[in-house]
This record gives sequence, structure tokens and C-alpha cells, in this order.
Amino acid sequence: MILSANTRKEVHAVTERQLEIVLAVVYEFIRTGEPAGSRTISKKYMRGNSPATIRNEMADLEEMRYLYQAHTSSGRLPTSKAYRLYVDSIMQRRRSVPLEAEAWMHEIRNRREGIESLLTQVTQLLGKATNCIGVAALSALEEVTIQRVSFMRLGGDMVLLIVVLEGGLVHHTNIRLPGDLSQDVLDELARRISTVASGHPWSEVRRTLSAYIFEGLERIRDV
Repeated sequence: MILSANTRKEVHAVTERQLEIVLAVVYEFIRTGEPAGSRTISKKYMRGNSPATIRNEMADLEEMRYLYQAHTSSGRLPTSKAYRLYVDSIMQRRRSVPLEAEAWMHEIRNRREGIESLLTQVTQLLGKATNCIGVAALSALEEVTIQRVSFMRLGGDMVLLIVVLEGGLVHHTNIRLPGDLSQDVLDELARRISTVASGHPWSEVRRTLSAYIFEGLERIRDV
């Protein structure tokens, strides 16, 4: 994984395995809203590492303030420091697309056929890359329901919007909100929007998400 200079300075004492654990804990929390234990991380994200090994690394990461425990017997939760590392890794991956992948993306963008033809081409490209047989299935993404919404403060008026959909699908994008909002305000905003939007189809909420956000901000300010 390639990280920016600022992030490399911040995590100079973090090993590659610790970095993988931090990113896995953040992603698991985004998907489920629950603390992540060492057994979960080992089983779902790092099968080559035992739960005991991950547990020891988590203890070190807690001392380094990347993770914390809400209760002694619970799994770990990410801190704001872990969120910053996660966001930086997303941004860096977007900037460091391999040349071959760029050529594939250009080829796909230039196609004018329907979605079925596009899926066929993507399947063929994946087959070339992996030397495996590829199978693509078209699902009714528009009807996938929302589970919850989260926000991560990036600084200034920039915020990372995270939408967790049914089946563990995760959509995230950078947005601008009025003012420099604290993480506490963003958490309350996410709670209010999730209460209203949860269980509704993505196609329905996507059209009115901006209205949900600004209406939620107005209500928080009126409290």
C-alpha cells in the first residue's frame, strides 16, 4: 500500500500488519457498526494470522491510540486517528491506479453498448487479469436498501460521507458541508439521517440525500 508523505510520518512506527489491522477494524465498523474482535479480523480479513497474534497487535495499537475498547470484554473500535489513516488510504488508491487498469477503464468508458455488454467486457478483463473464469450477475442495485449513514470529519468543510447498503455494500464520497463541524455534530447528524433513511431503497434516498443532510443540520442547530 502506498501512503502519502504526511501519513508515512504519522505511522512511521506502525508495521505493515498493524496497518492492515487498523484498516480492517475501520472497515468492519463501517459495515456493521460493531466493535471488531481479533477472531473476526483473523477470519474475515487476515486469515494468515492467528487471533492471538492479532490480539497482541491490537493491544499495541490501543497504546498508540489507533484503537480503543468501549468495554473490557468487547472488541476494538477505531479512533479519529484510525479514520484519518483509512481516508488517506482511500485517497491514495484513487491517485495510484496502475497503467494497465487506466487502459481498461478508458476502454470501458468508450463503449456505447448497454449494461449487459459492459458486464461481459468487465468479466473478460477480469479473466485476463486473474487467469480465472469470470461470471457477472446484474442485480437490482436501485432497490438495495440503506442500513445506515456515517460521516468522517476530514478538516475544514470537507467530510467523507459513507453509506452502508444491504448486503455489506459500502458507498463513500467526499462532500462539503457548511462550516467546520465537529465529529460529535457529524455523529448526531448521521444518527438522525440513518433513523429516517434506514430500510428505504438507495434509489429513493439518493435523490433526497442532500435535503436529509441540510434538514438534519438545521434541527441540530435548533436544539
